[in-house]
Amino acid sequence: MNSEATLVSYVLPNRTLVRDIGLVIFGVLFTALSAQCSLPWQPVPFTLQTLAVTVCGLTYGARLAAATQASYVLAGAAGLPIFAEFSGGPAKLMGPTGGYLVAFILAAWLLGWATERGLTKNIWGLGLALIVANAVILAFGATWLSNYVPAGQAWNLGVAPFISGAFAKSVIAWAMLPAAWKLVKKSA
Repeated sequence: MNSEATLVSYVLPNRTLVRDIGLVIFGVLFTALSAQCSLPWQPVPFTLQTLAVTVCGLTYGARLAAATQASYVLAGAAGLPIFAEFSGGPAKLMGPTGGYLVAFILAAWLLGWATERGLTKNIWGLGLALIVANAVILAFGATWLSNYVPAGQAWNLGVAPFISGAFAKSVIAWAMLPAAWKLVKKSA
């Protein structure tokens, strides 16, 4: 892996435990705040969490991004009110939205893995990585949700309403990443 493959490794090249813990805490807080930017919808609310997952994956790299999202999920499952609508606890993780929350870990890892290999350095690779990450979140989420909704309704309740939002958040990330790289390289 190139030592400057991710924004974090470029901006903060000296990897230390303190740096990584600080980044995980920042990522958890960013994801938690994004979760509160929500519109109620049943059984899954509309939030900005997937944007936070995407940003972490694209800037942190695979292991750090996955560790950040795993920490977010574990902190929420432990009862911290950091999930959407200031909720938390094991029941929330085991409820209708649990599949989406767990998928955040895999999606962040996948985006980080693609970034570490330089696959997100061009707009087509970045676009493909974003599509795959969103597909993972929606597929895991809908599969888990199917345990809680009438047969055949997981797509209508847990995927279809979120496609336009996933697209919009992906466009934001698609525009932000190249701009961020230009900004940090310009200031170097």
